[in-house]
Amino acid sequence: GYTLQYISLPPETEFVMLISVSSAAGKATLKKEIIATEPYVDPSAEWITVSSEATFVCGFFFNQSIPSLSNVINITNLKVEKLADRDLFRLTDAFSVSRIPELAASGIYSDLSGSPYYFYMDATDPNNVKVVNEVCQLGIVHNEYGAMSVGNDFNIQGGEEYQHGTYNRAEGTIRIGVLICYADSQQLFVTPFNSTLYLNPETPGNSVSTENFKKDPVAIPW
Repeated sequence: GYTLQYISLPPETEFVMLISVSSAAGKATLKKEIIATEPYVDPSAEWITVSSEATFVCGFFFNQSIPSLSNVINITNLKVEKLADRDLFRLTDAFSVSRIPELAASGIYSDLSGSPYYFYMDATDPNNVKVVNEVCQLGIVHNEYGAMSVGNDFNIQGGEEYQHGTYNRAEGTIRIGVLICYADSQQLFVTPFNSTLYLNPETPGNSVSTENFKKDPVAIPW
């Protein structure tokens, strides 16, 4: 028999595979297989707000030929949540054109309908923060190429700048590292700058580890 391997399938999606085989006598048989992937996060999982004033220094959209995108973009006053039981963080609708003046001024991006759109940062391993393309839809459309998503879930050889991101609990920062930007699931470009999330930018050094938070959000120290 044959072993079929499936990789990079989007979560919470059902796929139907039809396989046609013929015997030596010419008899054809059609085999149907249904493959269902699990959700990236359990829908019943508990999320805790760890910051309502985070800043994301974003290098996704750098384009030196467009004045409004010729530098990194600071996205401020972001709400950041994490799972109650592990260091999986998320932003909600953080990259909408209506939120970021630089994107609006560029004239090449538009908002997608269907909010909310989540940007997940898996910092379970603080030395290997992962951003999974299949679940990191930015909620915007490049008017020429299509719906945008990003990810660093790839194997790339190179120097330190090409590694997955890092989570510094003592400083309360998540460094994303280099990402690949996708449009309609097709690779578009590699981001030229690292991006960093500052969970509490006004108070450098605040720790944001799992141990800081109880299940009651009222216990959050800021």
